[in-house]
Amino acid sequence: MSDIQLTSAPITLDQWRRFMAYEPVIVDALSPEQVERLTHEEAERYLERRAAAINSHDVLLTPDLDRLERQFRVHRLGAHGPQFGPRQSMAVSGAQRLGKSTAALHLGKLHEITERKKTGRAGTDFAPTLYLSTPPGATPKTLMSAFAAALNLPVHVRDTTETSPLRSLTSGPTPGSWTRGVMTQQVAA
Repeated sequence: MSDIQLTSAPITLDQWRRFMAYEPVIVDALSPEQVERLTHEEAERYLERRAAAINSHDVLLTPDLDRLERQFRVHRLGAHGPQFGPRQSMAVSGAQRLGKSTAALHLGKLHEITERKKTGRAGTDFAPTLYLSTPPGATPKTLMSAFAAALNLPVHVRDTTETSPLRSLTSGPTPGSWTRGVMTQQVAA
């Protein structure tokens, strides 16, 4: 069982890395007859592990999530190569409690795993995915602040795009080589 506790969406790079390291609890289901044959202590441990598995942050693959994964792969493939305009993005909309945030986390994790395998980079000097949580109608300055907070960079009230600590990340020798995908989620105010 993983000792990493997840309590909310990861909004910093450190939290994202903990989310990536988290492994859901998996328990093989026993029939009622098999449970009856267990000792009292074994049955208690089994029930505790089943409860942990039910409450773990595991994503069940559904036809909707499968369609989102396929569409995400198309967008990801379109983002590589020469660009002569804005990079493609993908928006998922719908009513509350349909799993949009869960899908975004799942797609972010899928992107991170794919990019790390493709590049062979496993260290902390590479963050292929950055997950941001922003309020509806976020301004460029709010988005900039969310980026800075996620990267544990200082944010000052008077920062502009010219004075932001993010400027050094995007104007370095290889822009975009550190992060390849950004997942943003709008949350209700």
